[in-house]
Formats: sequence, C-alpha cells, structure tokens
Amino acid sequence: MAERIRLKLGENEIELEGDAAFINKHLQIFLDKTSTCGLQSLKSSITPLKPLETLAIRNKDMNPAEFIREKKPKGGTETLIVLAKYLEDYRNQTTFAPKEIDKIAEEAKIKHIHNQFYTLSVKQGLINKVGDRRYSISLSGEDVVIAMPAKGK
Repeated sequence: MAERIRLKLGENEIELEGDAAFINKHLQIFLDKTSTCGLQSLKSSITPLKPLETLAIRNKDMNPAEFIREKKPKGGTETLIVLAKYLEDYRNQTTFAPKEIDKIAEEAKIKHIHNQFYTLSVKQGLINKVGDRRYSISLSGEDVVIAMPAKGK
C-alpha cells in the first residue's frame, strides 16, 4: 500500500510517496542533508511508518453518489475535494480537469462545480494546480475528506 508524507522544516520541504521502507530511507537522507536548525535531535525520534487507512480499500464498487452521501460535503469547495478524492481512490486518477469533475458530478446527479471553487480550493491548499487546467488533491485536501463523517454518523 502506498503511503504519503510531507514534512516542512523552515525553508526545507519534502513530500514522499511509496512504501514505508522507501519513505524512511529518503526521509533519513533529507534529514542528513538538513543538519541545521537543530534537526539532529529530530532524527533520533523518527519511527517507522504504519500503513495509512485508505478509502479505496473498503469498497471498490462505490459510485460517486454513494461516496458523496457518505462524506456529506458542505459547500462547493468540500464537494470539489470529495469528487477529487473519489477520482483518486476509485478511478485511479491522480490529476483531473474541471470537465472530469463535472462528469463525476453528473454521475452523482449533482450540479456542476463552479470555476470559483477551484480558485478557492487552490488558495486554501486543498488542491494543487499541476498544469494548464489540471489539478490534484493535496494532502491537506485528503485529510479534510478523510475527516468527514463516515457512513451512519
């Protein structure tokens, strides 16, 4: 199972994705190269990573409407990141264009996401712009979706 980690210490930042051994190896290299700012004490406190819970494991056949009902987004930005997380978990699509989000919204029988919500989501750090009219959900955005209520809550 792929894991993700992002670490920012001062002006130094690293984002890693892969298995725990890969992440631990490259995190150690990062910490070795950033030996300033008292990071030496931080290196001794690193523990191996544990697998993260992913939404995709629970039910590969969940449709967009069920996913939205489960997460209960409030407003356009939350709906956008829920649909982006759906694309990532259930359609294996890490980047998306607004037209792809609109297609998923149609499948879920909800209205299209207005362009202003893309701008707001980028400003809030919930999605990242990765190209001309292409976006990806950020780790912060994923955390928001994961924290949304689960079914029956």
